[in-house]
Amino acid sequence: PVFTQLPAEHIFEIANIILDVTSESVKNADQVRSVLREIWDIRQSKLRRSVDAFIQGEYLHAKINHLQQIELSTVRPILPQAFDQMHRLKESEGAATRRASVSLNSSALM
Repeated sequence: PVFTQLPAEHIFEIANIILDVTSESVKNADQVRSVLREIWDIRQSKLRRSVDAFIQGEYLHAKINHLQQIELSTVRPILPQAFDQMHRLKESEGAATRRASVSLNSSALM
């Protein structure tokens, strides 16, 4: 999926700071927060789907344009764990296949 470039590099952080400090003087501050939350939620959902496809596809690298650092920080902690689990599953699968092969070979010899 392609991510749309946002109008500012740190828009979520900047907008939240501005709204926290000046929410009483910003007209429709609640609506602005709501729109920002919707944009955030949509982009996070898209990012999770992208990460899932990346892991399931067993790709070696990915290029994700127009993501902000704060967005990446939400998935960064899970990536090493996900790859570790995938590696463990592959090793278990390989070991099970080898055991089955050895068992079949020893049964054929008897």
